[in-house]
Amino acid sequence: MSDLHFPLALLAYGSGDERLETRGNAILVWACDSRGRAKMKEEGVTEDLIASKLKPALWEQVEARKVWGRNDAVAWAAGYATGWGFSNFDGHRKTLNDANSYVRDLEAAGGTKSPFVRVPCTFAAEAFAWPKTPPGMTYREFSVLCAVYSCTGEYDCGIVRREQVRLRQTGAWNEKTAKALGLPQLTLDQIRYTMDELEGRGLFHRVVALNKRDTFCSRHLQGKEFVDKVVLNQRRRARKADRAKTQAMLNAALAKES
Repeated sequence: MSDLHFPLALLAYGSGDERLETRGNAILVWACDSRGRAKMKEEGVTEDLIASKLKPALWEQVEARKVWGRNDAVAWAAGYATGWGFSNFDGHRKTLNDANSYVRDLEAAGGTKSPFVRVPCTFAAEAFAWPKTPPGMTYREFSVLCAVYSCTGEYDCGIVRREQVRLRQTGAWNEKTAKALGLPQLTLDQIRYTMDELEGRGLFHRVVALNKRDTFCSRHLQGKEFVDKVVLNQRRRARKADRAKTQAMLNAALAKES
């Protein structure tokens, strides 16, 4: 099952009756472009190799761009050859440009970069009702899962709080972006219920730290491996807190000397 990689901000993209279709398309093309650019960086990957993975009619769209837009077209082709995407480059490029513009605007409003999400493409297909996809995951489940995965991040293990998931499920990641979006949020009970359902399906795992306050989530880790990761995380947090305390004492001492 391949994944889609995209900015969390796209969970807020789109408006009106067609907002879910618009949002799903934006996520699809962003992930295709990201996947394609990563493929192009792999050793031994050439344009000829990418072309060999596509039908001639698709590669002709790349050949039509001799200079301007050529790199973008190759990235689209590489992404399309290795996963889901638009079969028309012009449609892909317009959708991607609009999505990127939206993400930049929301990041400017929030003052920080959007977190990223990596989620199985099958779940997105079910949530957005893409063609030939049987019913499955609802959009609410999909957005909550994206919120959880954005919290665990690339380390696949992190503290996840329901209040945080409630915010990120809308596509926001701090109070500034939430204010800019002005979108309704699920209740904490709805978040709790949905997270319980997703965990019950094995889509992530949770463990409560010894302090009884922090709940860690992981997409893949279980058992001793998960526990060891949490212990390591707690030790790092403790060392960081100790350094901050020592630095504060040093700053105070220096202030008295000056």
